[in-house]
Amino acid sequence: MEQAEAYSSDIDAGNLEIGNDQYKGMVYFFEDSRAARDAVLAMDDSGLHPNIYVGVIGESGEIEWQPRNVNTEPTIENGAINME
Repeated sequence: MEQAEAYSSDIDAGNLEIGNDQYKGMVYFFEDSRAARDAVLAMDDSGLHPNIYVGVIGESGEIEWQPRNVNTEPTIENGAINME
């Protein structure tokens, strides 16, 4: 949760950088739906930035986006996650 809070602050400030790359959001992936839902609840309760998304990798390999109260599902375009 501390990592997500730090990323949220960086997104709010417009300076989320990893290496030399600038990002507009972050995606956390979980193998377990329950852990993903717990993460979503904690993020929503803490008011983290809406551009932090949570997904579960399903058995078929599909991403199952976990809805947050503050955002919509991102789209995937040309293999990249679009958070706009």
